[in-house]
Amino acid sequence: MRHAATVAPGRAGFSSGRTWSGPPLPPSGLPPAGLSAPAAFLPSAGGPPGPARAVVPALLDATRRAELEGGDYICPPGEAAYMTREQALALLGGQQLPMWLPGAGPCTEGDGGRLPVLDKFTGEPFAWVPQASREQMLDAVAVIHENSPKTLGALPAWQRRGILLRIAADVRADWRRFATAISLENGKPWRDSITEVMRSIDVLEQSAEVVTAMGGEWRHLDESPRAEGLSYRTQRFPLPLALLVTPFNFPLNLVMHKIGPAIAAGTGFLLKPAARTPVSSMLLGEILARHLPAGCWGIAPCQSSLVGELLADGRVSVASFTGSPAVGLALRQVAHPTLHLVLELGGNAATIVDQSAVRPGPEGAGDIDRLAARITAGGLGQSGQSCISVQRLFVHREHYDALRQALVERFSRVRSGCPFDPATDIGPVVSLDAARRIHQRVRDAIDNHGGKLLAGGVWPGTDEQLDEQATPGGAGCAPGTAGSRCDTIPDPCGGPAVLYPATLLEGVDASAGLAQLEVFGPVVLLQAFDDFDAVLAQVNDSQFGLQAGLFCRDVARIEKAFRVLHVGGLVVNNVSNTRADAQPYGGLKDSGIGREGPRRAIESFSEERVMLMQHID
Repeated sequence: MRHAATVAPGRAGFSSGRTWSGPPLPPSGLPPAGLSAPAAFLPSAGGPPGPARAVVPALLDATRRAELEGGDYICPPGEAAYMTREQALALLGGQQLPMWLPGAGPCTEGDGGRLPVLDKFTGEPFAWVPQASREQMLDAVAVIHENSPKTLGALPAWQRRGILLRIAADVRADWRRFATAISLENGKPWRDSITEVMRSIDVLEQSAEVVTAMGGEWRHLDESPRAEGLSYRTQRFPLPLALLVTPFNFPLNLVMHKIGPAIAAGTGFLLKPAARTPVSSMLLGEILARHLPAGCWGIAPCQSSLVGELLADGRVSVASFTGSPAVGLALRQVAHPTLHLVLELGGNAATIVDQSAVRPGPEGAGDIDRLAARITAGGLGQSGQSCISVQRLFVHREHYDALRQALVERFSRVRSGCPFDPATDIGPVVSLDAARRIHQRVRDAIDNHGGKLLAGGVWPGTDEQLDEQATPGGAGCAPGTAGSRCDTIPDPCGGPAVLYPATLLEGVDASAGLAQLEVFGPVVLLQAFDDFDAVLAQVNDSQFGLQAGLFCRDVARIEKAFRVLHVGGLVVNNVSNTRADAQPYGGLKDSGIGREGPRRAIESFSEERVMLMQHID
């Protein structure tokens, strides 16, 4: 049986009167699992609350597109689509949440003091977490290093798989509390927080599926007479201890991308969540304590200055860090020589709209509309606070005017506001410091680098707030990393000043900070191009190389872009910030080293050993 619900009229990305006839909702009330791409077509203000449609790649064939649009929703109709601020605070407000030290269980007091967690929309503390001291973190390293090989690392694959599936089931059962925590501590709109919880469950289940990927190979070596009678066998074994450092922008999903493969590999871990958004991790600790052996894991906020010391500790076998390029590359310099380091360090992602992306004739208008919808979502989702958010948009001159007009219309209808208001499209940026930095770069692009403002760019902050000095590297780096203010109480961030508007500019020259650096805000730079080879060179003219998007119907150009673009991932016929959680994911150049995604990440948390066997009579 299929259920129908009317989508609210007037939403950007929706057409008025469209109905949903998706599958029946599961007993949990959670939406059906769908694409792990960016959250949703962004709606505009006005109209009653309605379900948000799942992301649909712009150039899928009509049959597949209709299937996705008809039945695959991020947020279902009914109570799951609604949460008031009062309900959110009643669920989580005023709590002192414990950290989780190995062997000690929940700890409500930390020797490093107490850290307030701010509601990113109001700027008021809504919860508190303890901070671990240097001694507590070093003790945690010692305990996990000693116990992990004897506990988690000794479990057979079927037991590790079962643990991951039970954790996933418990997260699903408690989805409302996790989604509430994300919206409060991160500022993400409620429907997008639900999406993040769903993606996190996907990552755990995918990690369970790849547990057996730690198998090896067996090969006879009789290709040479010198090796006759020899064969070898390889097998991957878990490492004792992983240090995991996560950022603020996806406070649950990026945690899962690290702990899921670690558990799958049998590797103990110590997680340092972002100081601005630790609540989701603390809640996760309650579930992990029910299913993981004691002494093989820990979750503890701490001062960022301790991270370098922990990386230099020879007992830490592998570290996975997501954050700013400056901090990640600095940590690489101080890490222990034998440490295996995985770095995901951000970028200034580009998306190209090729001449072939828009079909001639009446179908072309639909292509422009779909392109505008995807680019709007790709540039503004998460308030632009994504490492692969569409920041630089290159459009072939033949389609430039039409797409520019469609984007201006959509950007102008996007509403910033309270994460729990169903009319809100994008929530606040992480702090006043972040909003100030974004606006200073926008103003510099207009005043000094030829930029023309097409939409947004009017910051509601005061002159005094703007003239204050933005923290160097502040909002663009992962909170909880050295070089940012993230280990102290963030600056008060409530009110209009943290609601940076959806901003579209054109004509900004490539030397502007807005083009060269990671914006980490809802800002897109629009530029026309004529020559395909030249635009590939423009995309490559960056210190970063995480992911790029290419809308194109020409197979030869697609193959050429794949060869030429120096990025970790090329997304064809979708925007740069499309990410399926199962895919290999990571960057080149200053965007990092190593790959995430459960099937690849499990290799980072394990080591290969070889057994050479001489056959005897």
